Amino acid sequence: PNVKKHALKAAIMAMLGGEPMPRILMQVIRFCINSDDKQLKKLCMLYWEVVPKYQELTGEEMLQQAAGNPVSRKLLPEMILVCNALMNDLNHPNEYVRGSMLRFLCKVKDEEILGPLIPSIKSCLTHRHSYV
Repeated sequence: PNVKKHALKAAIMAMLGGEPMPRILMQVIRFCINSDDKQLKKLCMLYWEVVPKYQELTGEEMLQQAAGNPVSRKLLPEMILVCNALMNDLNHPNEYVRGSMLRFLCKVKDEEILGPLIPSIKSCLTHRHSYV
């Protein structure tokens, strides 16, 4: 777990510094997303904040956007796996995990990511434990 934490911290810092790291997304999904380690979960949440969630625009789409025409961006296919992991955390038996995931989701502004999570979010809001 310490190696994973160190690698994830380094990736977050590099991305915040402007370094694109598209290949690391699937590795984070495979090796870090299902961990029970609280620190690693928090680092994953930070990573989800900074990682690009949409496919890059093509040259033609950039020209359309520059001309003032709205361009619909496509969510990365890997984000479906991320949504599934977020939903698992929202339905986790541990109240701490549920509460921290709800706080994280308050920062997410992407409709396509939040849409499938709405039923789980509503069930957490009516949870019997006050921390959630």
